[in-house]
Amino acid sequence: MKHPHARQDQARTICVSLAVLLVVVAVGFAHAQVVRRVDDSANPLAPDPALLRAIEAPYLSEEERRDLRLEHGLWQDGDLDTPLRRATAALAEGRLLDAALSDPELPVELRAEAAVRRGEFTRALELLPDAHSFEALAIRSLCLDRLGRLDQLDRDQAGLVAAGVAADSPRAISDLVRALIVQSRAAEGSARQYESMMQLLGRARGELDRLDWRSRLVEAELLLDKDNPEEASKALEETLRLHPRLAEAWALL
Repeated sequence: MKHPHARQDQARTICVSLAVLLVVVAVGFAHAQVVRRVDDSANPLAPDPALLRAIEAPYLSEEERRDLRLEHGLWQDGDLDTPLRRATAALAEGRLLDAALSDPELPVELRAEAAVRRGEFTRALELLPDAHSFEALAIRSLCLDRLGRLDQLDRDQAGLVAAGVAADSPRAISDLVRALIVQSRAAEGSARQYESMMQLLGRARGELDRLDWRSRLVEAELLLDKDNPEEASKALEETLRLHPRLAEAWALL
């Protein structure tokens, strides 16, 4: 007879696999509609024209152009020519069981993010003991929250405040706000904290990079957390105009 925990693990694996399959099918269909109507100005989810112009900028090298297409979900088959690029594409599209994500040479944050998306919170924490990036901070906060380890979450609060001073890129700001959302939820954050997070995200996309999709995605998460689905939907549409293959955004939308 199978041990009860073994049955639970098997059932959990099946559920995760089915969920991943549904997301991949939905993303594939939705992305096909976006690509099919890429030149249709009436399509609210057509890629942002400024993004398309940036990708075609004549001063870019072919490698830079390939990286930009990957970053914004507009890659072509030939662009996925390294393990990191294949893994990045798999994570973006929500193909969480793809073999590309199991490569031990991948950045530890990427492997931890994939583990989080699969619901493997303990595994994600195990991958990050020596990682001190903003991305690792966000992943750790989420994992501690989901595992109910709120005492450790409280001890990280001072670190978050200090980290805010050093967040000087759109990605760093987005990861920082993700961590702050978890902290705010656990501690029933104030309206002032909410405004502070929105200001940080506004700086990321308004001052640092108008084509940044991460800050818009995190803004949508924050708005949903504050029961504002209408504004969240707008932020998600903006996100998808800057990354039409992003499974996280399609799922939230």
